[in-house]
Amino acid sequence: MHNQNFWQAGLILASMIVTMPETGAQATRQGEVKSWLDKPLSGWNISGREIPKAPKWDGEPLACAGERLADSPEERAIAAKGWTLMGPPQKFGQSLLVSANANVDGQCRPLDYQDFVFVLGQFVGTVSPFPMNSRMDGSAGSVRFTSESTLVAEFQRYTASDPLCCPSRTSYVTYQIEEGNGKRILVPRNIQTISR
Repeated sequence: MHNQNFWQAGLILASMIVTMPETGAQATRQGEVKSWLDKPLSGWNISGREIPKAPKWDGEPLACAGERLADSPEERAIAAKGWTLMGPPQKFGQSLLVSANANVDGQCRPLDYQDFVFVLGQFVGTVSPFPMNSRMDGSAGSVRFTSESTLVAEFQRYTASDPLCCPSRTSYVTYQIEEGNGKRILVPRNIQTISR
C-alpha cells in the first residue's frame, strides 16, 4: 500500500512538471518569447505613477555584501516598497538613478532587479517594463546618465544557444526625461542592438 501511494504521488508530480507553464525568463532563454527589446519601443512609464512594489519571494532572502541602507528620501521610498538597494546611486544635476533588487541567487547576483529614475525627488520611471534577472535575456548591465535628462542602458541579449556567461548581443536603449503638464516621465527613445 505504501509503495502504491508513493508511485501515485510520483505520477502526480510528473504531470505537474510536464504541464506547469514556464516563467517568462525560462521561456525567453529558450527563444520562445519575444523580448520587449525586439519590438518597436513604446513607453511603459506613466507620469505620476508610484514606485512599483518589489516582487514577493518565498523562503528566506539571502544577504549579500552589496546591500546598503537608504541614504536619501528617494532610496527610503524604494526600500519602503520592499526593494533592497544595491550599488551606489548615480546623480547628474537634479536627476538620480537608484538600483534595487528583490532577491539574489546563491552567488549574490541580483534577481528581480530594477533601475529607478527620479528628478527633484519625483519618481519618473524605470528602465525596464518589468523586473530583470541576472544572466537572462533583457537583463540590464551598465545604466548611466549622459546628461541631466538623458540616460543610456545596456541590456544583455541571449539566444537559446548562448552560454550563461556570454550573451551574443547587446542592446543599448537611450531614454529621455520629458516634461508635460508640470510632470516628468522617463521615455525610451532609441534602441541599437549589436552582436559581440
